[in-house]
Amino acid sequence: MKVIVFGNLASGKSYLSDKILNEIPSLEYLFVDDFRIKIGDGTMEKETEAKQTFLNNIKLDKFQLIEATGLGDTGEEIANTLKESSELKFILILKTPLEICLERLKTRVWDIPYPAPPKQAFKLAETTDKLINEKAIQAFWTNAVNCKIVELQSVFDEELKEIISTLKNKL
Repeated sequence: MKVIVFGNLASGKSYLSDKILNEIPSLEYLFVDDFRIKIGDGTMEKETEAKQTFLNNIKLDKFQLIEATGLGDTGEEIANTLKESSELKFILILKTPLEICLERLKTRVWDIPYPAPPKQAFKLAETTDKLINEKAIQAFWTNAVNCKIVELQSVFDEELKEIISTLKNKL
């Protein structure tokens, strides 16, 4: 089974992932920023290597939690890798309002090597919000086998309990 957490920058993906991992520690956690920290140096060459290493670690029939925005070439590659697999793909899409994401970005510590200046994150968040609202992530997963998509407006404890209960029942 794959649990896949998608959403905008600063939408709460890591918070949601941490909560799930605390309850289901047998999930292998794959987060693109972890690969940026290990491999990246702020150049496009190392960014490409970090993203490719992240993608190469997604394995069919392995119990994994994958976290990414879900858009762009990385999101499309995740979908292409998994969409024909018969294993359950439980996709959680965070639809945190853009205003909240932008406020969180203002206080973010920019310690992950990335080949663009932090100020570009605000424009990227705006573009990402638009694409999420246009259901661009869902478009990647059209016709995917054994795929359940859940959209979350925010992450509250009750919603988390329900999601975690659902995931535990699928084990």
